[in-house]
Amino acid sequence: MVLHMLRWVCGDSAFFAGCRNYLNDPDLAYGSAYTADLQAHLEAASGKDLDGFMDDWYTGEGFPTYTVEWTQDANGLVMLQLDQSTSHASVDFFELPVPIRFKNGSQDQLVVLDHTSNGQLFSIQLPFQADSALFDPDTWLISGQNLVLRVPVLAFGQDRAVLYPNPADGDAILYLGNSVQGPVRLRIMDQSGRLVREQDVVVADRRIPLRTAELSGGAYTVEVTGAGVALRTVLIKQ
Repeated sequence: MVLHMLRWVCGDSAFFAGCRNYLNDPDLAYGSAYTADLQAHLEAASGKDLDGFMDDWYTGEGFPTYTVEWTQDANGLVMLQLDQSTSHASVDFFELPVPIRFKNGSQDQLVVLDHTSNGQLFSIQLPFQADSALFDPDTWLISGQNLVLRVPVLAFGQDRAVLYPNPADGDAILYLGNSVQGPVRLRIMDQSGRLVREQDVVVADRRIPLRTAELSGGAYTVEVTGAGVALRTVLIKQ
């Protein structure tokens, strides 16, 4: 699988040329070859510095798990945030080109994101309105249980509380600002100010699932405090 990813990073023609040159290297014939020898041939063929890749995937341990949050406006502009967590402390970040395919019922487009930092933001202009985004659709990358989430435009990158859907006739999701991480207190009050729910929640991905089944129809104030914020919004329960 690591060789498969090297093919993705280098590109097909450079990867196979580097492998052929490695196998045909007269200095290595009838002797011992090392990983560094293969790396040198792949670097020569591709023009890429593979030290970081080898540090992460050959010397280091573990793999990344990705979270993709994206939205698209009426003009086709996609705004996307790409986060990753790592499974082992030996690698704090895996720097890789990350492929994502946007599609609808009749059109699709593959976009490759140069992921160089955690929480990186991307703007992508598409010639169509996408209804879904597929992470690594051709399985080039070693990664964990990745999550792709489409978020409402109002919630993307904002330091505010946004409920979606709203009005809600079922469960909703409360989106918080990108900077909100850690324990918070969630309170829901009815129109008279009566407290109908209070709970402590640990926010790790800026989302709080909100159950609404036990709420009667009407307007409610939803308040989140803690983690350095005090955010408030209104929920309309149908």
